[in-house]
Amino acid sequence: MYSPRRRSRNRQVPPARYGLRPTRLRLRDTENPKLNGCLRDWILSQYPRMDESTLDHLFAVGDIVDSQAVAIPPHAPATTIRSGVWMYRPIEDEPDEPMIVPIVERTSRWIIADKPHGLSTMPRGQYIARTATVALRRQENNDDIVTAHRLDRSTAGLLLATLRPDMRRVYQELFARRLVTKRYRFVAPVPSRQPSNPLVRVEKDGSWLHVSARIEKQSGTLRAVLKPGEPNSLTLLRDAGPHRVMRGHEVTTYDVELITGRTHQIRIHAAGLGTPIIGDSLFGGEFAPVHGDRVTENLSELQLLAYGLEFTDPVSGDFITARSKQTLEWDAPLPPPEEA
Repeated sequence: MYSPRRRSRNRQVPPARYGLRPTRLRLRDTENPKLNGCLRDWILSQYPRMDESTLDHLFAVGDIVDSQAVAIPPHAPATTIRSGVWMYRPIEDEPDEPMIVPIVERTSRWIIADKPHGLSTMPRGQYIARTATVALRRQENNDDIVTAHRLDRSTAGLLLATLRPDMRRVYQELFARRLVTKRYRFVAPVPSRQPSNPLVRVEKDGSWLHVSARIEKQSGTLRAVLKPGEPNSLTLLRDAGPHRVMRGHEVTTYDVELITGRTHQIRIHAAGLGTPIIGDSLFGGEFAPVHGDRVTENLSELQLLAYGLEFTDPVSGDFITARSKQTLEWDAPLPPPEEA
């Protein structure tokens, strides 16, 4: 017979499985002391979207556990929830083949991965297995991997991830304190006017444009939008050329240095300048997928690449310069390096 364990003072959490950590089931109404019946019935009453057959399968394979990762049977008392119950949730988006994310730089503390288009950074919502975090944990056989920053799912390029729990804060603070230079490239139509949105402010500094605006998350969504008010975002960009005609459109390549890191910042600033990025389904880019992100021969991936990371390693003191191995479909070939 299963006996609930006392709550651990150190808030122990069961280990990850298949690169994914379990979700804790919690009391929704802490004022209601009534926990009658069995755990299975309690879960169904508190999580009405949970399918009964799915829940029975999770119990059967031992995916409902306590803090020690010991399987809890469905007939355990509902009061077990007070001692801590975790669920290894079903993985709906499990790929047919293992997902491999290339590594461009590596130390004993961190790796820099070269994330492809269409891969989310963190497990969330409908994207669980098809995320850089889970893919990296699986391929590196290390469930402690955590990314130090994020990229949009449709943006390709470099992600720094820590390999050990004691290193997470050290490298996450580099990004929080803006001590990492983040370089991007994107391809967009040559703008006919600048800016096209009065909420976007532009200052010129030589060949660089300093683009600023106020960006806020749209209530109830993951999307961000421009708002009136004091700017809270800053992007430096310049037309790196060459101007060329592709699929009947005059386009160019922009070099970008991201100063702040608001949601969709580069995409919003580009659209505000009247030059939305090719393939941007959120902000009016040409050749963007209309439904979801299905890309066919007539459409295009988001032509945005996080191609460079530069920072001083706070542990070793080394200056790190990492470059993506990827290229954009619409980009012009990079010029050869100048001879010394």
